[in-house]
Amino acid sequence: PTCLAPASLAYGDLNQGGKTLIVGFRELRDFYPALISQNLNAQALGAQAASLIIDAPAPVTGKMNITPIELAQAFEQVDFRRRAVKAVKSKSKGYDRVGFPAVLGLTRHAEVLADMQEQLGQTVFEISALPPSVPGRRLFDALRRTFLQANGRLIIGSQVVDGKIEDGRVTQIRFETSNRLKTVQANAYVLATGGIFGGGIQTNAEGRVWEPIFGLPIAADSNRHHWFAKRFLAPEGHPVARYGVKVNDRLNPVNDDNAPIAENLYIAGALLAESDWTRGRTGGGVALATAAAIAGQIGEV
Repeated sequence: PTCLAPASLAYGDLNQGGKTLIVGFRELRDFYPALISQNLNAQALGAQAASLIIDAPAPVTGKMNITPIELAQAFEQVDFRRRAVKAVKSKSKGYDRVGFPAVLGLTRHAEVLADMQEQLGQTVFEISALPPSVPGRRLFDALRRTFLQANGRLIIGSQVVDGKIEDGRVTQIRFETSNRLKTVQANAYVLATGGIFGGGIQTNAEGRVWEPIFGLPIAADSNRHHWFAKRFLAPEGHPVARYGVKVNDRLNPVNDDNAPIAENLYIAGALLAESDWTRGRTGGGVALATAAAIAGQIGEV
C-alpha cells in the first residue's frame, strides 16, 4: 500500500549512511523522537539520527493532547503544512532525511507526502505511532472503497448469529438487526472470525471448545489442563493457540474423515487449526495468504 511505502524506503536508506532528523509534536504525547533517534544510533546502521520537538501549528495549537487522526487531518490543510515546514526547515539543514510520526495526511496521503518532500528538499518518511493508527485508517478506507466499487455490501456493527449448512453447502447466514434476525444468502462464504483470542472459537469451564457460527468441529483437547504449557513463555508455545478448524487444500472445513463439510465455505486467518500466529508472529501473513488463496478459489467458481 502507498501508505506504507515511504517508511520502508527511508529505513532501507539508513544503511547507506547520512543523517536523519526525527520530528515530533509537543502535543502528540505518545511519540518520542529522542528515544527513536537514540535507538537508531545504538543499532550502528551507519546513519546518524537526531531529534526535534516542535509545537503543532494552528488549528491544533494550544491543545494539551492531540490524536494522530487530528494531526493527519490538519496535515491535509496547505497552511498547516507550510507552518510545519517553517518550524522544521531551518533545523533540518544538513540532514538527508526527515522522519515524522505517521500522520502525514489521511485521505490525501500521497499529496501531503509529496508536498512535504518538495518543501523540505529532503526525503520524508513516517514512523509508526500509537493508536489510533493513521496508516490503518488509510488501508481500511482504501479496502472499503475498492470493495464498494466492486458492488460489495459492507455491514458494520451487526453480529452474525448463525449459519445453515445443507447438502454440503452453506445456504444462508443470519445477523442481528435492531429488531430481528436478517438472512443473507450468497454463492460463497468466508469465515474470518479469528481464533480463540478473537472470538471465532469459544470455550467454557467444562473444557468444551466450539465454533459458534456453523458449529464446525474444532481440533482441540477437551481436558483444560492440556490447553497450556507449564511455562508461560514455553518455547514450543501453548497448545490452545493451535486450536482451530481443519481444512483441505481449498481451505474448506473438513470433518474427522477429512471430507469437506461445506464446499462453498472457506476458512481464513487465525481460525485455521495449527496456525499458532502468537508464537510465529505471523497473524498478518496468515490472514493475507489465506485471503489471497480464497479469492483465487472463489474466482474459479
